[in-house]
Amino acid sequence: MANRARNDLEGIRRSLPFKVIETNIPGVWSLPPLPEGFDPDTASDIELLKNGIFIPRPKPGDDPALAIPWERALSIRRSLVVPKNLKVVSRPRRTRTTDVAKKPAAVLPPIVPPPVVPPGHPLNPVSTNPFWSGCFAEGKWGMVSADWVVPAVTAGLPVESGGEKEGGGTTTFMSASWVGLDGSPPNPNQQVLQVGVAQNYPSEQPGDQGEYAAFFEWDVPGDETPYYILPVFLNDIPVSAGDTVSGTVMYITGQDSVGYVAFSNLSATSAINKSFAIVLPAPQNADLSGGSIEWIMECPGGIGGTTISGQPANGPGTSEVSLARTGSGIGAGPPGSTIGTGVPSGQFTGMPQFTQLVFSNAVGSGVGVVGDPYDGQILNLVGTIGTLEQTEYVFTNVGVGHNTVTVNYAPTPQEPKQ
Repeated sequence: MANRARNDLEGIRRSLPFKVIETNIPGVWSLPPLPEGFDPDTASDIELLKNGIFIPRPKPGDDPALAIPWERALSIRRSLVVPKNLKVVSRPRRTRTTDVAKKPAAVLPPIVPPPVVPPGHPLNPVSTNPFWSGCFAEGKWGMVSADWVVPAVTAGLPVESGGEKEGGGTTTFMSASWVGLDGSPPNPNQQVLQVGVAQNYPSEQPGDQGEYAAFFEWDVPGDETPYYILPVFLNDIPVSAGDTVSGTVMYITGQDSVGYVAFSNLSATSAINKSFAIVLPAPQNADLSGGSIEWIMECPGGIGGTTISGQPANGPGTSEVSLARTGSGIGAGPPGSTIGTGVPSGQFTGMPQFTQLVFSNAVGSGVGVVGDPYDGQILNLVGTIGTLEQTEYVFTNVGVGHNTVTVNYAPTPQEPKQ
């Protein structure tokens, strides 16, 4: 853990044994491109550190899965963009409104039967969660990584279903696919360092367009700073449904501990605006325990949470913005536009219907140990639909295999509890 005051950003920056470049948000520092002629395959460990390469170089006999994060880290450093247009946004409230008037039930979208998921270990524990679906593994971890195809989203099951609430009576469908360190349900600190893609759908109407943007966050409950304890969207890295992306997060501990966050759009046809690699000083209350690694499809706010309108976090880079419907990342939107910080007040949050999400090359690492979802624990998203007559649904069907996690949208009503 760091001994230096966490608000001494300049002191922390000077203490780092590698060069960083400032972005428009204090404490969010980009790594520079690798110098010409630098050979990471022959460089010493000290030279790797000085050049900001933190992913361990695979050695003979290492698990082959560890070669992918190493290759991704090098590729990112050869094609990265220094983020200059980051946006901080507020989270939806994780509450549920039930004092509503009755209205006709919304028309539900057709539900496509989910594909067969790959078989996992016969002893994989399975549980439900109000926000997360996917897989986590407990242990003592320092890094997690995966590749995945950004799922396309459309309207899912409307939350109110027969009720009406103040503010319009519609559901905003919000989701995020990401990899993360810490924060799994058994972890008491509920902290998580994560990177991934937000995939949102602004209404219950078919024919609208999904909205997609890359983001990172270091969520540490109880901290009010730094700015990246809230989601930070990257205007500089365009993503769309169907793109193959890669994400890695890692703890780098020392006198001044930092988090490493890397992301790449592997489908990008140009090296420009394709990748980023940043380091973040640890928030004040971050414990960097590495108690879990995750591969997750999340419903921010949960089923039936309520959104916040026009309340971006205070600080550099904040604005009234919405996720770009063109698939070109986060973009400026008019006041009252949906998603991002522009979600109209009082909207219910729901899980959008999404195409199958498969995390591949999914791996974690700690001291002398390799993490594989095959040995992890499965989470399925659960939530309640309806405000007058409520029905509990399990929204996802998750399966795991060696270095893979498959998440299907498959809302299934549950029998009432006796």
